[in-house]
Amino acid sequence: MPAEPYVSIKYAKIEQASAGTNTIIAAVANKKLRVVGWALSLSVAGTAKFLATGGSDLTGVMPMGTTPATFSGSVWGPAFEVPVGVGLDLTSATGSAHGFVVYQEVSI
Repeated sequence: MPAEPYVSIKYAKIEQASAGTNTIIAAVANKKLRVVGWALSLSVAGTAKFLATGGSDLTGVMPMGTTPATFSGSVWGPAFEVPVGVGLDLTSATGSAHGFVVYQEVSI
């Protein structure tokens, strides 16, 4: 079995001051970000989506409310991966986003 699934788990908080696009996890040289879980709610019902820093969508637009939405995956069933050397952004519309992301930095 490859060592890759056993890369350390990390956590990043999501704490927007207002709706818009914010970087949640900064880019890491020569590593891709593998998101294995997240929880997210908005201060006012609206929409949110995850995207790679620089613009490409990683999820579709997700309707969100004030009750947290969650994805609880694993290293064998992640939510999505961010390309090598690219950060993770979150865009919210209407309300500010709050929550967390569980991820790994995977060497390539």
